[in-house]
Amino acid sequence: MTAEEQRLQADRDRQAYWRRWGPYLSERQWGTVREDYSADGAAWEHFPHEQARSRAYRWGEDGIAGISDNHQRLCFAIALWNGADPILKERLFGLTGPEGNHGEDVKEYYFYLDNTPSHAYMKYFYKYPHAAFPYTQLVQENQRRGYREPEFELVDTGIFDDDRYFDIYIEYAKATDEDILIQITAINRGAERQTLHLLPTLWFRNTWSWDLDSPKPQLQQLHSGDLHSVIAADSSTLGDRYLYCQSTALLFTENETNSDRLFGTPNSSPYVKDGINDYIVHGRTEAVNPQQLGTKVAADYELTLDAHQAQTIQLRLTNRDDLAAPFAEFADIFALRQQEADEFYQRITPNRLSDDARQIQRQAFAGLLWTKQYYHYVVEDWLQGDPTQPPPQRHHPRNSAWIHVFNDDIISMPDKWEFPWFAAWDLAFHCIPLATLDPDFAKRQLDRLTREWYMHPNGQIPAYEWHFGDVNPPVHAWATWRVYQIEQEVYGRSDPAFLERVFQKLLLNFTWWVNQKDHNGNNIFQGGFLGLDNIGIFYDVLHLPDGRHHHLKVRSMVGLVPLFATAILESATLDRLPDFQRRFEWFIANRPNLHRNLAALSAPGAQARRLLAIVNPIDRLPHILYRLLDETEFLSPYGVRSLSKIHAQQPYTFSEGGQLHTIAYEPAESTTGMFGGNSNWRGPIWLQMNFLIIESLQQFHTYLGDEFTVECPTGSGQWLTLAEVATELSHRSIAIFEQNAAGNRPVHDGNRLFQTDPHWRDLLLFYEHFNGDNGAGLGANHQTGWTGLVATLIRDCSERSPISQPEYPQPISSIVDR
Repeated sequence: MTAEEQRLQADRDRQAYWRRWGPYLSERQWGTVREDYSADGAAWEHFPHEQARSRAYRWGEDGIAGISDNHQRLCFAIALWNGADPILKERLFGLTGPEGNHGEDVKEYYFYLDNTPSHAYMKYFYKYPHAAFPYTQLVQENQRRGYREPEFELVDTGIFDDDRYFDIYIEYAKATDEDILIQITAINRGAERQTLHLLPTLWFRNTWSWDLDSPKPQLQQLHSGDLHSVIAADSSTLGDRYLYCQSTALLFTENETNSDRLFGTPNSSPYVKDGINDYIVHGRTEAVNPQQLGTKVAADYELTLDAHQAQTIQLRLTNRDDLAAPFAEFADIFALRQQEADEFYQRITPNRLSDDARQIQRQAFAGLLWTKQYYHYVVEDWLQGDPTQPPPQRHHPRNSAWIHVFNDDIISMPDKWEFPWFAAWDLAFHCIPLATLDPDFAKRQLDRLTREWYMHPNGQIPAYEWHFGDVNPPVHAWATWRVYQIEQEVYGRSDPAFLERVFQKLLLNFTWWVNQKDHNGNNIFQGGFLGLDNIGIFYDVLHLPDGRHHHLKVRSMVGLVPLFATAILESATLDRLPDFQRRFEWFIANRPNLHRNLAALSAPGAQARRLLAIVNPIDRLPHILYRLLDETEFLSPYGVRSLSKIHAQQPYTFSEGGQLHTIAYEPAESTTGMFGGNSNWRGPIWLQMNFLIIESLQQFHTYLGDEFTVECPTGSGQWLTLAEVATELSHRSIAIFEQNAAGNRPVHDGNRLFQTDPHWRDLLLFYEHFNGDNGAGLGANHQTGWTGLVATLIRDCSERSPISQPEYPQPISSIVDR
């Protein structure tokens, strides 16, 4: 085993707790449902960014490149000040949902460069301008723009022109599971000398202001010398911790709300959450505690950097109070952990990859690991309010049917700024690449959602905090089975107890689906929010109150989804389970009305396999693939579009009750805010849907074998097996991030810095979805969660090359008559 695998084994055996400390800080706690105590449920407005520096959070903490323990008692992150900003840069800025012309949108440049499952090594990268951050300009310009205009980004302000910015690298390396080395490097990319305040910050999450029985912890200066200072963190629940830092000024305050600034009421202490901000930015020396005590502290390093100069500072957060030379081992430990990270990823993908492909995969994996977050939300307490606070006065309490929910876990988030809350169907996709890295963590994620403090007593799985009761696609069982298989494949071990544990709860979930989302008793899931919220006018069939119904002939992803219902029964499996085989054959013989719409139950395929599928591989599959693989319809150079491009010239219209409804192909941002301005299913490429298509084609190939071929692309004269089609689709999806022949990455589209600047061009963003024509990134730009599936695609086809002008025989299978 690699050193990283040994650490994970030690954690599994409870010999060392390597996962206790990790990148568990949110990147946006303000504007979330958890912090919303308003009457009308307007979370964005109730707790805006403007209040975040001054107002203590109730349910979690946020920060830049931050870490915490697994219950977020003690937190560490960086703050910055360039001498021009009106506030300290303590957290990432972005637009709220109502402010953005395409919904909420982070307006910063930060990148997850590396991470390992034990978090023994982590690397984060942030770009900080020299000039004052253009908060007002970003808000005003995006509000001025409409749905049909692109988003106005930070780079569009010109603030990075002429390299007028700092590059900030934040690295962590664990000496032991409780001993964390921290190294921060600031580089002045500009041509002129600049001054930067770098403020590594340590603080306790505020628990004492809400609960009378919660003791207040304390930070205090323990030692100060010529070479280093020591800050002691005293907590009754975490135990003593110590932050060693190279000697400089230490600024102490309290993680308490500045009620005077926000509400015009007296503060309980002169030292409040924004005290360090006021000291640095406004020179208010009385804002920090001269007694060197508090619950929040920052070390103030005032760095003067010449043109292109770099400076590094070092800190150490540990449970040891006996370190005479705390920084002596840094070079050796960092070099060792980096080497071990390389060995681990070589073990994960041992096949030869190009440097570019390996870099894409490494950053995708890093993003998955960096977007773990401590998520705390006790719905009953949130609804009732806290004993030290006035009771909430809500008109229509959100999630009031989910009072059993008690979230207190490390969970994989879709995006820790734009979506810093778990989403059930996103999480299912996250677990696929996570299973390659850390199957224990992936299994825990899936297991958690089926536990009694998550799953509703009626069997429904909670969707997301904005509305736990929304209906998400039923992908949990699929993810459970795939995680089980991936652990077998990569690590050679099986966990049937996990399958059994989750299976029992998934039976409850299936029963909920049948009873709640099958009003006609057809045993077919229907209605509700299924993720494809913006795909069509309605769905496939419109049922009217007078009993009439209309088929809506839209060529959309809805017509491709039946491909996903595909499974293989191996002949050896049937032979090993004779009772099951007998019942299986009895069902085929005696229930023709039930199995007639299931393809190939009775017709053995390659190696006597049986196929369970909705799509018949002979009669229907060629027709579907004819459209799917047509480059004038679904097939893009970068994967499968969510709507056929034919609707660009031929929008689908439907008239009912004197009202005309239209759906047209939109390859990029949505032109309506009906389903959220940053989401669009009417043309863009969604990687998780492409992944399901690819897996389904692989399943069909397993059944049909190499003799079944289709034309790919349609009309090209090139005939491929379904395995080769799946590989081709994989390469097209990966091509979104790869450098093309011109040296550009489609994901970055026309962004000059990202395409040509040596300090930007190898930095990747893993967006929510992608332009259906040119592959440019759209939506949340750190949604590595399901877009992290690209790492799995790279691994799965690492030994294959894109298909190019092969000489294939004409197909033996029947192909659709044109």
